[in-house]
Amino acid sequence: MHRMKANYLWPAMWSSAFAVDDTQNQYLADLYGIVMGTSHQEPMMRSTPNEFSLYGKGSWDYTTNAENIKAFWLAGTQRAKNFESVYTVGMRGFGDLPLSQDTNIELLEQVIADQTAILE
Repeated sequence: MHRMKANYLWPAMWSSAFAVDDTQNQYLADLYGIVMGTSHQEPMMRSTPNEFSLYGKGSWDYTTNAENIKAFWLAGTQRAKNFESVYTVGMRGFGDLPLSQDTNIELLEQVIADQTAILE
């Protein structure tokens, strides 16, 4: 794959968590020149719902649990900071569902602003 320049991967993490399943995964990917990312529903290098079910606190609801979710995202960025990675920003509902029927644009703008602050 690497010889074909296919060196960007973002595994679907429905049943796994790349950086958690084997603590050497991020290191080895980086060593071999593989750039890792996460899918549209797994922001900030964290697997959702797998990792959040294991390490998150409270509910996956930014309107009521923003501080715990930000801490969860911060841990993902700190874990990946030494490796070449592409960070997904934004937020989907738990298990790739919509956030909610009454979620508004301002909430998503706040999510992205908070994620940007973490990345800076």
